Amino acid sequence: MTIALIFLILAGLLLALFWLLLGNRARKDSVQAALEIQRLLPVHCNHFPQVQHVLKTGDQIFIEQRLPKNIARKWRSERREVVQLYIRGLRQDFRGLEQLARSLAALSPKINRKQEWEWVWLGVQFRLLYAFTQLQFAAHNLPLDGLTHLTEMLMGLRMMLEMTINEMSEPFPETQTTLAS
Repeated sequence: MTIALIFLILAGLLLALFWLLLGNRARKDSVQAALEIQRLLPVHCNHFPQVQHVLKTGDQIFIEQRLPKNIARKWRSERREVVQLYIRGLRQDFRGLEQLARSLAALSPKINRKQEWEWVWLGVQFRLLYAFTQLQFAAHNLPLDGLTHLTEMLMGLRMMLEMTINEMSEPFPETQTTLAS
């Protein structure tokens, strides 16, 4: 009898140890998944108001009238660098959202082919506008309209993906009817 009791206590301790080691894995996986999604969400397009201010011509006129030419030239150079970094950041934001869209499409049976094709078409449009904006920038234009449109496209895609995630996380209808009964 005492051997059986000792065996049960040891088995209970082993189960408790395994649960402590492996039981929180689901929680860690969900935290990891949330961090992965956070990494894919756009961050650069949130800074558009600051970049928009940099692109306004009023500042350029003021700087050229008030400062020596070498300082004004350095200011223009730094301004172009900020805009270039923002343009590259928009591309990174889009790549992250595109990866998130692919992951959602693979995980959700609710996403149909039409929605996937809409995302593909949006990707084509984004890449064309991105290339055109890069060409304008290379020609020493500051493409405010192109950047505005690229940013709006990214924010629209982000909203669509957030709505898709919210739809995926809604409870199943059977669960709602069971709970209501």
